[in-house]
Amino acid sequence: MEIRVQEILKAKLLLYFKQIKKRKKKIILKKENEEDIHKFRTYMRRVYSLIQEFNNYIKNSDKARFYIKEIFNYTRKLRDRDVLYLLLNEYTEQKENCEFLKIKEQILKERKKYYKKFLTFIHSKKFKKIFFKIKSEISLKEKPDSEMILYILISKYYQLFSNSYFYKELNFENLHTLRIAIKRLRYVFELFKNDLNSREFNNIINRLADLQELSGKVLDNHLMLEYLSQFQDEKIKNFFQQQLKEKIEIWNQKILEFYENKENDIEILKSLFK
Repeated sequence: MEIRVQEILKAKLLLYFKQIKKRKKKIILKKENEEDIHKFRTYMRRVYSLIQEFNNYIKNSDKARFYIKEIFNYTRKLRDRDVLYLLLNEYTEQKENCEFLKIKEQILKERKKYYKKFLTFIHSKKFKKIFFKIKSEISLKEKPDSEMILYILISKYYQLFSNSYFYKELNFENLHTLRIAIKRLRYVFELFKNDLNSREFNNIINRLADLQELSGKVLDNHLMLEYLSQFQDEKIKNFFQQQLKEKIEIWNQKILEFYENKENDIEILKSLFK
């Protein structure tokens, strides 16, 4: 099957840039909007993933990735505080004790500080300059063919299981690295979703999305426990420790299922490009 790779890449990148500008406007108008900040970061991540995976076909991809990382520096801590606040609201015990209120107050205080920095940044000439540089640096230098796309998809798929972090202890750093690999693979697969129009291919994408979401929940609990280390309340810590344990059990089951399906998934990919 011949895939219109060049057209798809151009169309997707254009769509993502439009969404980034749209989310920026919403953030400025609405303010304190966690969802739009999350979407802003997600579309930036999608651009980053595409130019990362297709770097051999995109001019100045290294420069573009450098500029995107600079934007992420302004969103990372803000995103973490949003996650911490949402997680804290899942705490089912008594929420009126002094320690709980102290934690909540500190998270909100820190979020306000990081949000102010982020809002100042996206209003600035620096952001406009960086955003313009990202767009101007990205252009296709050659047209990848369908055979090369199949190679990229399969090699990235196998990379999930070949890298050493897959087999290491499930700590924050290893899972974070694995989640990035899952996310990038999913974004590349989604690029060809409409053209391949395959139920089996869509099923692989859905399972990748489930793994990405679940790994995010495990990492968020890791983040919460690390944040709570500065406080004294053991009851709150124990609650999130139990939450983490339950999520890790589900994760171990899901990643094992995905691993056991890998050869079948590879055959599906091969069949789509015949």
